[in-house]
Amino acid sequence: MRLFIRMLDGVPFEHPLIESNMRAAFPFVDLDNLPPQFMPFERVQCPRADEGKIIVSAECRYEIQDGVVRDVWTVVQEDAPVA
Repeated sequence: MRLFIRMLDGVPFEHPLIESNMRAAFPFVDLDNLPPQFMPFERVQCPRADEGKIIVSAECRYEIQDGVVRDVWTVVQEDAPVA
């Protein structure tokens, strides 16, 4: 499933749209030749905790990498409590 995101002043705006919603909302946009107001989006899952650790906070932001907007995660881990 392809995802797309609107751009506003060169910055990702709001949230990604799945292809069917993109076609419905913007029927005249060629999804294979996007205008500057849109970019492809790639969802990246939150990383898992390292062995013996727990995730105490996780923040996601959108970043442009190689012509695609992607989720970029900042994760804080701590040692898992010993039972």
